[in-house]
Amino acid sequence: FIGTANFFGGTVASQADGVAVVDCPDLGPLAGRADRPVSGAVTLMVRPERMHISATPSGDAPALCGRIVHIAYYGDESRIVADLGLGRMATASVANDGEDGAHWHMGADIFLSWHSRDALILTD
Repeated sequence: FIGTANFFGGTVASQADGVAVVDCPDLGPLAGRADRPVSGAVTLMVRPERMHISATPSGDAPALCGRIVHIAYYGDESRIVADLGLGRMATASVANDGEDGAHWHMGADIFLSWHSRDALILTD
């Protein structure tokens, strides 16, 4: 059982120290945790609660640029869906604590990022 997650397909470009860099068509290089040696075609998986949303790229983590197309309010959190272009979507969960979730609105341009340890490389 995997549950709700974001999936990005690509090819392993490099791997070192438990992190693989995956070259994802139209998205560029994305990093994720690789618990064993991987090569070839893989899928990078990031859970919505591990995604970080910002108005500008954050730090040195790779960031995907998108536009908010849907916001669903669930009490203590909101699910935000961003269009990444070319028919690709990504979902992030943000806390409704007044710090993060409340200020996002439909049509806003955003950046989505994550720590490489919070993404998992899947094979087969």
